[in-house]
Amino acid sequence: IMDYSLKLIDDGLDEKSVRNEIFLLKGFCDFLDRRRLVYQDITDSLLKSFRSEELSLVKTAKNSSRAERTAMRTVNAKLRRTYKFLYWLQHSHRSVLNLIGPRNCPVKSNYLPPNEGGKNRRNGRYESGRKTGEFPVLFDHAGEGNRPTQYEATDEDVELIAEMFLSELSPHAAQRNILMMDLGCEVSWRRGAINSMTCDQFSRLDFSEANHDSYIVIPPSQKFGYQREFEVPFRLAFRIAEFIANERKDFLASRGWSEARTLGRIFISERSGLPLKDQSISAIFGAAFNALGRPRGANTHSFRRKFANEEIDDEILNRLEMGLDTNEVSIATTVAFKMGQSNPESLEPYVNKSLDRMVKRHKKLKENRIQALEDENRELKARIALLEKSKGSSK
Repeated sequence: IMDYSLKLIDDGLDEKSVRNEIFLLKGFCDFLDRRRLVYQDITDSLLKSFRSEELSLVKTAKNSSRAERTAMRTVNAKLRRTYKFLYWLQHSHRSVLNLIGPRNCPVKSNYLPPNEGGKNRRNGRYESGRKTGEFPVLFDHAGEGNRPTQYEATDEDVELIAEMFLSELSPHAAQRNILMMDLGCEVSWRRGAINSMTCDQFSRLDFSEANHDSYIVIPPSQKFGYQREFEVPFRLAFRIAEFIANERKDFLASRGWSEARTLGRIFISERSGLPLKDQSISAIFGAAFNALGRPRGANTHSFRRKFANEEIDDEILNRLEMGLDTNEVSIATTVAFKMGQSNPESLEPYVNKSLDRMVKRHKKLKENRIQALEDENRELKARIALLEKSKGSSK
């Protein structure tokens, strides 16, 4: 595992991305340990047993949604990492031979890394690998295949929604909603993580550290019960602390409600003073997007998609400047860790979309430069012709 981690680092993944990859692989390693098996014992049948056992573990995990298809997608992510690890193991350790391959191997797979001919695979497909034979034992019908990228909030959306809140709502409700929106846009939190934040998490904010870039926060509620740390931009953390000390405090005082009523939560209902429900947050932003005429389904997750696309663009540009690998798997893994996303595969369509957009932009710029040079060339030829004509007439 240590050697594999070093290999991922050599491939250009940062430390956090490598940790995320190993975390997904850990489930299979634990499965082998429980059965006292070694890598040479692995077969397609054993992978199917792991698939079934891991599905049960994911569904019964703390804070699991218990949703079958959601759990299947998580297990599929772990299976993909397992196939990739087995391929690396076979091609880097002579002690593990004829383990995985398209024919005459106990583990059937057509998988090839991108730099070894994997460009022919269907990039950007959530279930890329199952039907093409790369990862044959993945769960089918896990809600991954052919799913289009959904609505992504724009800078204009964020500005218009903020103006809408400020003009139509009370100071408390307006600032509350804008802060929730900014946490989605700038930290990529899901609505449950946003809604779980408590006032005491920002009471320790040291304003003498305002020159720092970020403030570390662990949302109490995270998908699958994770307890991951996130970096909240310090200016946003400062605004939250100011909101707690001003608009929120004034609102409670105007209603005569005590702090105990809020259960210590930052974002509370104007009707009752109780913590907002997750569904209420969806209703707030669903109505806002609807008022702007945005597509049906645009909601809090649209801010998370905005964050994802911006991070992907930045990651691609940074890698290009540093001469690093820009394959979609590597980029998706890096961005997924920043987002607390358990399945980097789900970001691959966004990476492909961003890469395509950059290629088209580069092509357009190149065409514009060529056109400008051609126009300049014609203009110079015309001037030369005029000069020559002028010289001829003067003679």
